[in-house]
Formats: sequence, C-alpha cells, structure tokens
Amino acid sequence: MGSVGGTGWEPVQSRRMDKQDIRNVRLWHRQAALRARRAGFDIVYCYAGHGMTVAMQFLMRRCNDRTDEYGGTLENRARLLRELVEETKNAVGDRARSRVRLSVDELLGADASRTRAKVTMSSRCWPSCRTCGRQRQWLEQ
Repeated sequence: MGSVGGTGWEPVQSRRMDKQDIRNVRLWHRQAALRARRAGFDIVYCYAGHGMTVAMQFLMRRCNDRTDEYGGTLENRARLLRELVEETKNAVGDRARSRVRLSVDELLGADASRTRAKVTMSSRCWPSCRTCGRQRQWLEQ
C-alpha cells in the first residue's frame, strides 16, 4: 500500500531523472500528441505550469540543480521544454496547433502565497515573444 491515498501507486521516494528517463518522457509526450491528433483534437498543449510538471521543474532554478545539458543556464534548463514543443509540433503537423501553457510567476513571497500568473504562448514564438523578457527574468531567480 502506498504512503498517500492507499492505492499503492504513490511513490514513496523520488530520484533524479537519468537520460533514459528524459528520452522516455519525450517519447511518451510525442505518442500522446499523436493520439490526440488521431482523435481529432485541434490543439495540443505542452504544459509547463505551477511547478507540478517535469518541464516546469526543469525550468526552475530552485528545482533543477542538474550539471548536465539540462541544468545550469536558462538555455539548458529550457532544453526539455523546447524539445517537447518541437516534437509536439512535428507530431501534429498541420492537422493541429501546438501551444505552451507556462506559469510565469508563482509569486512565492515570504508568506509562501501561491497566487499564480499564467501566459499561453504559441510554440512558434519561444523564446522570442514579448512576454519572454519577464519569463526569462523570473526563471533566472
């Protein structure tokens, strides 16, 4: 039985993703995008919001202390999200749009309030859209 909820599926301990884990996440994300396209969806999101997704945790310096090509600089920390966006766009082609849902600022102050501001941007504009200046500043914190 698991430690939370009692279903037996909750992890008791986590571990750092290795390169194979990252390849698997990319593969599974692509497969999900292909299933969405086959099902007739007209938009597929790469979700990187609220600190709850792998892509967002890779972006955030406070969560990502990796020393490989997925850690360190903002460019490296954004690598997984960029890969997911590119692969999603390639998977759905012209039959569906791909978008990114990105949490710009969680506003975690001294009282740890969890008010969030969100931005939805086209995968084509990453990282050159107007809001990226604010995103880049926040991600570097």
